[in-house]
Amino acid sequence: MKDKSDKPTGKYLNVKSFYTVLILLALTLALITKFISDNKFERLSVEDDYSYTDFSFTFPIITEPPVTADVNEQVTGVADTRPPVTENTKVAEIVPTTLFNACVPYKGSFALPVGETVCKGYSNSAPVYSATMKDWRVHNAIDFAAVKGDRVCAISPGKVTSVYSDELYGTVAVVDHGNGMLAFYCGLAQEGCAEVGDIVQASDTIGYIDTVPCESADNEEHLHFEITVNGERVNPLAVMGKEG
Repeated sequence: MKDKSDKPTGKYLNVKSFYTVLILLALTLALITKFISDNKFERLSVEDDYSYTDFSFTFPIITEPPVTADVNEQVTGVADTRPPVTENTKVAEIVPTTLFNACVPYKGSFALPVGETVCKGYSNSAPVYSATMKDWRVHNAIDFAAVKGDRVCAISPGKVTSVYSDELYGTVAVVDHGNGMLAFYCGLAQEGCAEVGDIVQASDTIGYIDTVPCESADNEEHLHFEITVNGERVNPLAVMGKEG
């Protein structure tokens, strides 16, 4: 008779082997799960580190301080002794192109250019005989009797715009007396004559009497005096209010 108490049966061995394998599988699965979990945590930590890194950059706005004498001294080591510059807020004045608007032709007070004696009057475009030129010609001017060297004066404020030498009228000084009125002082000496650009007041010296070549035989030394208003020759005595 066989003894069955000391030896496990085949069925018992199969059950024991099954549970052993099952436990090993469970342990293996637990280890794998832990490994995966640890790696995932480490990866998330690294990603978190990068996700919170701010690589953005904003350029700062640089405001330059005004350059002052103190800054100049700090940079160059030399003190700036120049006076401070202040902003000029004055508005430029517009100066009229016509000079001396107070001088209105045919009105106001005028000085006579030389003496008080008229030796040849204004012909108002009518021809008169010229003893010097031996012909008839208009005399749209006033001749004032004078002596060589007599001082010739400005009739009113103005500016000398031209000085030239003429074959017929000698040295001529042209003065702009404003409001379109030009005065021609003819027969002056070159020496002592006013210059272009000179500003004159009434009775200021324009020059000195010399000779009027085209009228030398008609009268002795005199001033040949013409006035134009807006380019038209007019009677100088009428302009100055000296008629009669």
